[in-house]
Amino acid sequence: MTESDPFELTEEEARGLAAIITALDEKGVNFGSIAISVIFDETQDLIISIRGVRKA
Repeated sequence: MTESDPFELTEEEARGLAAIITALDEKGVNFGSIAISVIFDETQDLIISIRGVRKA
């Protein structure tokens, strides 16, 4: 898999990501400015980086 290769989440993984996004929404993250990056490091560990801004 290369960095640009698409992949699909399992149903369980998708539910986990949805739970994270829901928690962030409850904490006041503005989803108009959110970016989610999914990368694999050199050991093939999955790293998910979520960037957002607080709601005004």
